[in-house]
Amino acid sequence: MTLVTHSFFYALALISVQALFLTIKFALMFDDKKVFSSLNYRDALGSYFSIELLQFFIVTVVIHTSFLLLALNLHQYVKHSSKLRPALSRLLFISLFFFIVIFSNSILFPHSSFSLDSKIPTSIVFLLFFIIFISILDFKKINTASINKNRLIFSFIVIIVLLLSMNFSQLSFNNKTFKENKNIIVFSIDSLRPDATTTSKHSKSIAPFISKQLQNSHNFTQAYTPLARTFPAWMSVLTGQQPIHHKAEFNLTDPERFKGVKTLAHTLQDNNYYTIYASDEKRFANITPELGFDQVFGPPYGLADFILGTFADIPLLNLATLLPAAEYILPYSTLNRASPITYNPENFSDYLINKISLQKENAGNKPFFLAFHFCLPHHPFSWRTSTDTETSEEAYANTVAMADKQVAAVYKALKSMGIINNLSTQIIMSDHGETLPSDIKDFTWPNGKKETLTGFGHGTSSKQISQHHVVLGIQHPTLPAQNDSQLASLIDIAPTLLRLLSIPPSNHSSFDGMDLLSDHKPTRHWLSFETGYNVSATRNSRINEADIFKQAAHAYRITPQGKVVIKPKIYSELLSQKQYSWWNGQNLITLQNKALINYNWKDSTAKPYQEKLELSNGLNNP
Repeated sequence: MTLVTHSFFYALALISVQALFLTIKFALMFDDKKVFSSLNYRDALGSYFSIELLQFFIVTVVIHTSFLLLALNLHQYVKHSSKLRPALSRLLFISLFFFIVIFSNSILFPHSSFSLDSKIPTSIVFLLFFIIFISILDFKKINTASINKNRLIFSFIVIIVLLLSMNFSQLSFNNKTFKENKNIIVFSIDSLRPDATTTSKHSKSIAPFISKQLQNSHNFTQAYTPLARTFPAWMSVLTGQQPIHHKAEFNLTDPERFKGVKTLAHTLQDNNYYTIYASDEKRFANITPELGFDQVFGPPYGLADFILGTFADIPLLNLATLLPAAEYILPYSTLNRASPITYNPENFSDYLINKISLQKENAGNKPFFLAFHFCLPHHPFSWRTSTDTETSEEAYANTVAMADKQVAAVYKALKSMGIINNLSTQIIMSDHGETLPSDIKDFTWPNGKKETLTGFGHGTSSKQISQHHVVLGIQHPTLPAQNDSQLASLIDIAPTLLRLLSIPPSNHSSFDGMDLLSDHKPTRHWLSFETGYNVSATRNSRINEADIFKQAAHAYRITPQGKVVIKPKIYSELLSQKQYSWWNGQNLITLQNKALINYNWKDSTAKPYQEKLELSNGLNNP
């Protein structure tokens, strides 16, 4: 039997053992037969997911076979000096090699399921390596004459090349310069709360770069999202409409519901812009070229992202994500914030910079519309090398600080390329806020009864202002830097931007939003908020993904393209379960049990709302 054949069969055995470990872990997490009975395996395997699964299996086998071929190659030099039988010697040598892999995985991917306990001293681990090694070898019997020097040199060259090529941080990119143009660049940060930025003392903020950019912007301090979930929020940005009108009222809405919608990106394409959208997570926000983008960068989305991006935590595959161009062979584990075990924020920034720098030929002399969404400040608030924290607030702050560095790196690179210039427009925004445990607020009723408003995360409660309050700053050559406290919404971005650029909107009559900079805009008295799809597990201060999966799996179906969307029947039911609120900057009116409740956020009082609620056009009304 050749070394390649040996390596292949050992690879299958090694993959099987790891798969068994992950299967047991998966079964213990999702110990609910209803979950598995609700999944339609026929639809899944009959979709494009089956091809993606096959591709993943082939890549996994090739990587493991290559690793074992290297190990067996090296074993050839010591097999004659072993005290043990050849088969046992080979097995122990492979075990030693794999133990080294696990140890490396533990150092480079500390959140991995295969990571060694960090409390184990490094010296003990290396001592164990040494004991295993000398148990295999009898150094007195080593016959140097029997060593194939060419094979030895080749093996060491392979090891050195692999180590040198590991992508701990991409160090360079194609730094091309572009013609000065009226480019538009949107920097969106997931879950970024306005109170995480400090425009007056930006150097003391946890997000110093973003804070500085807001200080240099027309900064809307009272900006809000109509729905605190990424995809509906972005659809409101792109259409200038409320969710009830753009029809994407939930994450993972079937694209058939908003097929043919005219977006800001379409309008800009019609006006000779080259449009690009990029994000480090598209699991729930499925923004595609059909929404008006010439290019969409980032990890692929669909069932494979949910399954392979979550459960492909295998040491050799983790290490392979450090190799150049790993996103092509392991797209769900590389540059994907939804896979926090392997996600490296700096690498995504470098990837993004490199991708944009290569667009000169594609764009020609067209101006750019670049829309970037950075998802790091999102559950589980961690990445490959992040440290564990005691509180949700600390974890959130850490991810915001790292996202700030990502934005800074991309912003500075675009400026050096000439894409950000004296004619360009920059928008700094967040898609929604985030309610943390420290945001719990008590309201007092006229009878003295206390009511505590809970609802953690985002999209879980229309009564939590912190979920809807967003960052919104616009930099434009004609705009002076200032704070603006008028009520603003994400639905206002499209009409405001088009007016700034003197571009006539093709769908002006369908805008729910307004030009925030117009001297003739109508007076806005209220903004409307609504919730997304929620199960009880999403409302906890500590999110348990397994519990969410158990409670929500029945609501989704798999399309022939391998995408995950909400079932039509469930969609209608979810619409009827939405919670609606209206906000005027001080009072929050909530529809609760067919009655209106007024929560005064200034004096923390609550009472029935007896007056007629006069709502202007363009608000979500149940």
